[in-house]
Amino acid sequence: MKLRLSLALILATALPVSASARPVTVLSKEEGRRVLAFMGECVVKREHDLARSLVLSGGDWGQLDRSGKRLIQGECLPKSSMVSVMSNDTMLGSLAEALIKTDGTALPAAGLAQIAPLAYVEPTPVRTTDKAGKPLAQDRIESQQRGIAKKVLANTRLRFGECIVRREPVLSRAVIDTAIETDAELTAIKALAPVMSQCLAPGETAGFDRETLRGAFAVALYRLSHAATSNGASS
Repeated sequence: MKLRLSLALILATALPVSASARPVTVLSKEEGRRVLAFMGECVVKREHDLARSLVLSGGDWGQLDRSGKRLIQGECLPKSSMVSVMSNDTMLGSLAEALIKTDGTALPAAGLAQIAPLAYVEPTPVRTTDKAGKPLAQDRIESQQRGIAKKVLANTRLRFGECIVRREPVLSRAVIDTAIETDAELTAIKALAPVMSQCLAPGETAGFDRETLRGAFAVALYRLSHAATSNGASS
């Protein structure tokens, strides 16, 4: 079983058939973020080492093999009829933030410039034939292309987070220390505006919002902190 988590995690309890007409409440942005934060903390509490391995790998589900499914903890889903969808990068961010709260971070006083660039899981090229060498249907090729585009976007966001954290580790950590969806969070993110323009190539966009920025900062902070305590080796 390959957990590439284009798995959309549906956060809902199953409704009995007789209640199928009952309306389902979709989580608001704030509610969704709070659920993800709870899930990250819950999963890290139960599967700390697996969560750590996933975050330090930059989201490489393949290296976890079958054990990765233990990160999808039924006990960590909210007991409600509310529905939300969690992507790979939002889950990675929530796990990273929970790990920071559990393990802390240790950033060198000399800064992060000496730490080697972090590695990221690159998407595999599009396959146009199956294992037998027969041409794949166009819809299967297009599905791969969509998956690659999502992975490229996720990596762009993670690299952006790394770039900012390297330049402003203290201000980046300040974002993680704020409460979700608060004025304090927005103020902390705005404090990083001067370096944000330095971390995207001209014309490059990645559709950032508070959630994706915070998640990218958390992943970079945790990985760079680990690298710093491993004699500067890249994680």
